[in-house]
Formats: sequence, C-alpha cells, structure tokens
Amino acid sequence: MTLGNPRSFEFVESPPMDAINKAIQDLIRIGALDREEGILPLGEILSKLPVEISIGKILVLGSIFKLVNPLLTICATMSVQSPFVRNCSDEASNFRKEYMSDEGDPFTMLSFYDAWIDIKTNTRDSSKKWCRRHGLEEQRMYEISKLRNQFEELLRDSKLLERSKEKEPLSAFEILEGKREKKAGKSSTNLFGDKIGSKDAEKKKREIRMLQMERDKKRRKRILTFQDEDSHGKDDEEEEIDLRDIEFKISNSAEFLGKTVGKSLAKREINILKLILFSGLYPNVAIGDEFNSSHKESDQVYHSPFKNILSIHPTSIFNGASHLVTRTDLLCYSKLLETNKPYITNAFRISAIHPLLLFARTLDTNKTGDKIVVDNWLMIKIDQVKAAEKILIIISQIRNLISHFLLRKLVVESQRFSHGNSEKTDYAEKLAGKLHEFPAFIQQICEVHDYSELSEDILSEKMSEFLECSIGYQIFMLKKSQILTMFKKKESGEEPKQELNPMEQLEVMAMANTDDFDQDKVGTQINDYLRFGSVLEEDEMDQSAAFTSYMKKSYHCEKCQRDFMFNLEELKKHQDEHSEKKSKE
Repeated sequence: MTLGNPRSFEFVESPPMDAINKAIQDLIRIGALDREEGILPLGEILSKLPVEISIGKILVLGSIFKLVNPLLTICATMSVQSPFVRNCSDEASNFRKEYMSDEGDPFTMLSFYDAWIDIKTNTRDSSKKWCRRHGLEEQRMYEISKLRNQFEELLRDSKLLERSKEKEPLSAFEILEGKREKKAGKSSTNLFGDKIGSKDAEKKKREIRMLQMERDKKRRKRILTFQDEDSHGKDDEEEEIDLRDIEFKISNSAEFLGKTVGKSLAKREINILKLILFSGLYPNVAIGDEFNSSHKESDQVYHSPFKNILSIHPTSIFNGASHLVTRTDLLCYSKLLETNKPYITNAFRISAIHPLLLFARTLDTNKTGDKIVVDNWLMIKIDQVKAAEKILIIISQIRNLISHFLLRKLVVESQRFSHGNSEKTDYAEKLAGKLHEFPAFIQQICEVHDYSELSEDILSEKMSEFLECSIGYQIFMLKKSQILTMFKKKESGEEPKQELNPMEQLEVMAMANTDDFDQDKVGTQINDYLRFGSVLEEDEMDQSAAFTSYMKKSYHCEKCQRDFMFNLEELKKHQDEHSEKKSKE
C-alpha cells in the first residue's frame, strides 16, 4: 500500500486513465477508499484477498456476521458459469421445483449445491444421474466446490476465518498417507467411513492408487489412439466422471462437509445474507417499472442506474414470476448479460429501504428526514416522521459498528488510517458548536460511542432490530430532469439562465452522479454519507423549472438528419437509441 498514486505510477504497460479512474471510483463506492482516496480498513483487508472487490467485501462481512459457509457457496456459484442446462426437458423442470427458492437465484443455487453435496456424501446414489435428472452440468458443481475451497483457504490465510479446532478437511495426500493421526492427535475415519490405519483403509488406499494409475493410462491412450472412438467414447466419459468423483472424495472430508453445508437457514439469516450480498454487488440493482402491473409477463422491464431497460434472464426464478417482486422491492444482481437485449442474471429480491440506507454512498434528506434521496437516483418517502428519525439513528449505529469491527479485524495500528478517520473528525468539529440547532435525531446520530468492549454479536442484534422495523414507505426512481429541481443549490455568483436548452440540461443531468454535483448542494454534511436539509420540500421546488423539463422544443439530430419536437426525456431516449445501435455495430 506504499506504491503511491496509481495515476502517476510508472507501469510497464500503463492502463488507460479512464480505467484507473473507474477502478478508484469503484473502491470509493464499495467503502475501500474514502472520498480523498485514502485507504480505509476494508480497503486494507481487500488488498490481501486476490479476488474481485465485490466478492471480497461479501466474504469479509460474512466473517463478521458469522455467516461464512453459505456465502462461500454463493460467491463460488456467482463466479462460475451457470450449471443449469438450457432447454431442459419438462421432467427436469419439474424435478428442479423442489429446490427453487422464491428469495432469488443465489439461494436456489445454494439449495442445489447443498443437495448435490448430500448426494455425494450421505448416499450411494450417483450424483451424475441426479444432475442429469435435474438438468444440471455436474462439471460446474465440481468447479463451484473447488472455488469454494479456495475462497475458504484465502479467508483462513488472511486470519478472517479461524482454523477449526475440530477435524479439518485433508488433502488427498494426507488421506492416502494416513496423516490425520499426526494432525489431530487421535485416530479418525476417512470419507469412506474406514478407520485410518486399519486394513480396510489400507485396501481403500491401494484401490485409489490403482484407479489413479488406470486414469493416467486412459488419458495417455486417448492421446495415442483414435480408433473406435464412437464405440468407446461413452464408456471413457463415464469412467472419467467416476474418477473425478474419486478425486473429489479424497480431496474433501465428508464429516467436515456435512457440518458446513446443507444447514437450513432461518428467515433472519436469509435477510442478513441478502444485506451482505447487496453490500458487495451494489449498485448492481434494478427497480421495477411503474407500469409493470399493467404489462404481461414477457413485457416486464426494470431500471438500473446504468441502463434504463432491463429484462429478467430466462433461467432466473423471477422469469415469468413477477408477482414475487413487490413495488417496494429491488432486484440485486451479479452481472448484466447483453445479447439481443440486456438481461439481469443471478438476481435476488430485497426490500429496498434497508440495504439502500445501509450501503448507499450518499443519502440526502429534507428537514424532517422523511424524504431521502439515495445516490441521486431513487427517492424514498417514509410515511411517518418519527419512524424516519428512528431508522436514520439505527443505520448510523450499524454503519459505525461495521466500520469498528472491520478495523478490529486488522492486526495494524489505528493511526495507519488516520486519513480515513480524520474525515469523520472534521465533520464532528464543524458541527460541534452548533449541534443544538439541529433536531434531536441528528444530535443522536452525531454522538460518539465506545465500541471497544462490544462483541460482534451486537452487530447481528442491531441488524435484526433494523430488519424487524415495520416501515411504511414508497420508493420510486427519479427522472433525470427531476434531479435538476430536487435539491437546494449554492449561489454561484453568476446570473442564472432563465432557461436551459435541451443539450445544456442533458449536460447537467450527466453530472448528477459526480462529486461536483454533490458539492453544489446546500445542506449540512453530518458524516461521510448523510447530508441533512438538502432536499427541497414540495412547496419549495421551482415548478417553472420542472415544467420546462417537459416542454417540447425543436431539435435537429445530426445522425438522423431530421428535425424533431422533443421534451427532455424524449431527447434522452432518442440519444440512447443511437448509442445502443452504435454499441451493437
């Protein structure tokens, strides 16, 4: 972490500056860097994990909330190609229903993986036949298992996950050489259920060695001979898959796997898992179109901060089941798949208010706190002012607890993060002399607490309290033109234009997600994410400015070589159509 500014670093082959800036913004968004690009505790931890930052953050928070095992599986499933066979039979589709989860695709895959592990470790049934019956590619399941083990080992190496004091899974070498006695200090059994050191175990080891030698012979034979491929191909494939199964068994402990996977999750645990997944994947979220209820299933569309029209992927649990997603739900997804149109993949549903308030980069409120603008693209209106005040207090406590326990995870001195902590100190110093001017809930948010004696269990308790809060609210996506009139703005000293032409308004809209746009807002910065009093009340908004956003004006399109009459929204849509055509070309 002493390499200096990446923009001025002397790379052998320097990446594009746009790519560097985007990476830095991603690190700021996820909480690895502060706004001044100083490293924060999460960033220090992620620097030790050679994984994608989204996966890294999910695993780190999983270790804090003690929900590592299901998250290891979910992260592994999100990192490999989907195991679901396309265009599977109706019979396979019916068999799948047993494991489908209304919560979303990651939880469906968790159910399938746990069932696959159960087949392999607790029964004598063929896992290959089970996969065929359910329309799954077993090769993907092996990949998930291998990646899961790698993620777990990374967490142990980084001291984020303690090594079990019980029997740990052994490598194939350890099992074959019978080293568990030395490792655990007592005799044990291998995955086949035989006591290591016994005659049966020795026999199993000889059988495994023979199978491995036979496998190597067959691999060499396939390279050297090409005759009778049609007649022997199927047998070779079957034998290869059996050998892969043997490799899996000698590389994993059935006893250990039985303890770490396959456990049913309580509703509370599922809700916390969703929040952790959201924290790593955000802003990969989408909100349903306001007119979805009047559209048929095939015409359901969603909107994200990046793309305006998104569809559900055909393999998703939500494809053809839009009734599962309510008006106050968001779909959080791992990635977009762009073919003939952009598809949401690996999605789960989550009530919008809880994750947004916890993990959004910026929250702007009105003077009573019941109107909250999230990252300049979503508006939350809470029905009761008292409920809004309570929620804002709870989320400040949870955010502070997460930061505290991330710092505690590090075996470093706290002054290493003096830059990141100074930002919070600066806010406190600026507010110190005038806190009495603010509402009581803002004063409570600004209180300093000592968390040094608290255990990590308090974080789960606070999170549960938050999730159990009954909150009446509405949520909707802000039109880009609405952002122009939503916030109080600083006086620039220049004479304001009476009216912006369409191109000038689009330039303003493009700035809505930049730091410059946020710095122009009037309000009080309470901490690094919360700005109080920056959102205008209904009667304060400049209605004439809002009206001009919808007035139609003459516009000449150079690409079409035609003249149009567009309002601001229509102009933006027209330009997006040209951009999409260009990207397809």
